[in-house]
Amino acid sequence: MTAVTQILCPRCRRENLRRARYCQHCGRDVVLSDGGTRQFFITRVIKEGGQGAVFAAIDAHDHVYAVKQMLDQFTSEGERAAAVERFEAEAALLRGLNHPRIPAVFASYQDEGYHYLVMEFVVGDDLEDIVRQRGRIDEASALRWAGQVCDVLQYLHHQPIPIIFRDVKPSNIMITSDGDVKLVDFGIAKTFNPTRQQGTQIGTPGYAPPEQYQGLATPQSDLYALAATLHHLLSGRDPREHPPFSFPPLRDLVPAVSQRTASVLQRALMMRKEDRYENIAAFRDALIPASATPSNAVGPALTVPIPVTPPPASRRVWRGCATLALVISIGLGGLVASYLVIARPPLFASTPTPSLAGLIAFSVDNIELVIPPERDVDAAFLAEFERRAREIYGADARIPPGVPPAYVGAAPAVISRDGDGTQYRASMTGWISVP
Repeated sequence: MTAVTQILCPRCRRENLRRARYCQHCGRDVVLSDGGTRQFFITRVIKEGGQGAVFAAIDAHDHVYAVKQMLDQFTSEGERAAAVERFEAEAALLRGLNHPRIPAVFASYQDEGYHYLVMEFVVGDDLEDIVRQRGRIDEASALRWAGQVCDVLQYLHHQPIPIIFRDVKPSNIMITSDGDVKLVDFGIAKTFNPTRQQGTQIGTPGYAPPEQYQGLATPQSDLYALAATLHHLLSGRDPREHPPFSFPPLRDLVPAVSQRTASVLQRALMMRKEDRYENIAAFRDALIPASATPSNAVGPALTVPIPVTPPPASRRVWRGCATLALVISIGLGGLVASYLVIARPPLFASTPTPSLAGLIAFSVDNIELVIPPERDVDAAFLAEFERRAREIYGADARIPPGVPPAYVGAAPAVISRDGDGTQYRASMTGWISVP
């Protein structure tokens, strides 16, 4: 390993000699200290955005770490308090976990107005990049990695206070240089209380299940997201590029996939969580039986991982960071755009794979309706959404079964009330089927 001779200032990001204690450019302290004997020195910026950054760093013995930094640049005290609470909650959650497939946390502290989280540095590629570089994944490798992710999820779901990961997707599954899984990004993980499930409507479109749109994440939600991820890996079909909750039968896309795997994923991707497997263990047992030999797999099943291509340091080093996807929780770049934040969609149908033929993205801003007390508000907005679509696309345009529109930003707001009913306003977005 080449000795590090230059370190970066955590404030101005400019280079200093390794022996420096204060930045020669801005005069600030360049040593990150947790208040004790441990000190860390930044060697490169991995990712940076408006509210924080992720660095590669070393300690006094040249051991490498990933360091997440949250900037204190909030416009109000309320925003600052909420951000600090989220950051500290994430750190506390990770410190309480001990699993070989979860990156370890070594320290969390404040230093000169910044908040830091020091984590294990993982060398490898995430599955989103592997699919992008190589195309779809062979069944044996996909099932091997799925089994490892199931182990992590079962560990989380069986904590004294269960933890729901809420964001299983290819970019949050790192494949190490040894060909094994590390699950990253606990920025939106939450504890689960079965008697009080309502929570934040957050997740990643394409992978998040219907109930997560309503803030009702459960262990079956992680199961659905893993099944959506496997569908993507095995087919090469990115669910973010298609209508939500639409997963064509896997063997229609890739006939070489075993019938068992295709059937298991079809059940795991059911719209209603009650129609899926009871828990992650049941899903894993169905997906990977004791024989663990997919009928159409090439070579020994679950033994040959796809080799990870060593990436150029200038382009891929941040992908090797255990906090690769954790940056979303500190608002890097398009935080809002990258997450699904929809307040209260209408009821979801139970069709697992609605037809995609003739679907057109359609949105309507600021719909205002006066709704009498006896009429359902959601039904009234659905009808108006469809009526507006027919004005543009013709009388045959309709909302497709299983792909309902959703409210944008908030549920219908009350504008006024009178003897005729209540006036509401809301914006909606969704899909329209045009035969």
